Amino acid sequence: MGNQSDFSAILTESRVMKDAIETAKKVALSDVNILLTGESGTGKNVFSEAIHHSSKRQASPFVHVNCLAIPDTLIESELFGHEKGAFTDAHAQKKGSFETANGGTIFLDEIGDMTHLAQGKILQAVEAGKFRRVGGESVIESNVRVISATNRDLMTKIERGEFREDLYYRLKEVFFHLPPLRERREDIPILIRYFIRHFGNLYAKPDLDVSKTALNYLAQQHSWPGNIRELKHVVESAVILCTEKVLWLEHFPFELRLKTDGVENGPELDSTADFSIEAVLKRHIFSALQYHKWNKKKTASALRISRPRLDRYIERFKLQPG
Repeated sequence: MGNQSDFSAILTESRVMKDAIETAKKVALSDVNILLTGESGTGKNVFSEAIHHSSKRQASPFVHVNCLAIPDTLIESELFGHEKGAFTDAHAQKKGSFETANGGTIFLDEIGDMTHLAQGKILQAVEAGKFRRVGGESVIESNVRVISATNRDLMTKIERGEFREDLYYRLKEVFFHLPPLRERREDIPILIRYFIRHFGNLYAKPDLDVSKTALNYLAQQHSWPGNIRELKHVVESAVILCTEKVLWLEHFPFELRLKTDGVENGPELDSTADFSIEAVLKRHIFSALQYHKWNKKKTASALRISRPRLDRYIERFKLQPG
């Protein structure tokens, strides 16, 4: 998440994540194969790169293979390469991912979605430490460390006959589970502020800040099913939409604002109306008025509505300073 490639790139205050990082630093110095599990968007790619760049293989390639994106008909060629003329479209010799990663690390992302054919080919290469290109006769040595990742329950897939048990234990010499963002909420404010700086610089808005109300709300009231990846996209969208110096809750996607439990400094809401759109709108307008010290011109501009419309909202919701 930072600019670095080692573990300093992982921003966290979570005890679970800190323990995982400390263990991973020790494991990185060995050559054992590692299996990472966790929901999509929890940072398995970043974690795998940190392991590689903290290992003795750091000067050699780190090759990321998205197993889900490779058609079954091309998997062998993508992983192990092919010789010229090996099949119809093989117009030149090609190195595969295992050969490209020689001396370094190969990261097999979405390993749980590979077919049995692909699983068998990988098992052979990992166990033997050698392979042949498609259409080739020469045996090529494979000196790679394998880090695999999945958001699937591999034990369930093994029970259903969908994943090879022998490959599972070959890849899982060391195991890490990365928790979802909802189980490490203390990291959400850190990540939000990091992404605001990152996208603020990217979109020429370097002085952007976020309101305490919005920060607390996003950290406590949303479950973040898409995890860090979702958070990143949400903040980028908010930065793009913001025309002020402060990100308010109004700048974030509407579906994140449907609940109102964590919003501060607004008028009391009837308990039966807390989840209504009307209540959300009332709280937003009041918060914006408070922030702009009841300067209606600035408030209307911030809300991207006309001054007369703001007056109508104030009258409708019976809003008053204080």
